[in-house]
Amino acid sequence: MADKRLRTALGKTGNSDVEVSYREVSTPSDAEAVEFRGSPTILVDGRDPFLERDAPVALSCRVYRANAGLAGSPTVE
Repeated sequence: MADKRLRTALGKTGNSDVEVSYREVSTPSDAEAVEFRGSPTILVDGRDPFLERDAPVALSCRVYRANAGLAGSPTVE
């Protein structure tokens, strides 16, 4: 779902040619090294636009705030 929404958002903003890459974070030490706050995490130019600084660094599922409540991935908007 996150990938589909990301690609839709890129298309709507005229950025459908942007290269999307993926990185697997599979150990607690990997999570610490990249300050991973759960899956899915989307970085834009290396920065997390949805970062909540009080969220713990962890291998976990991540939720995002949306108008309808919490969601498993950011909305297209």
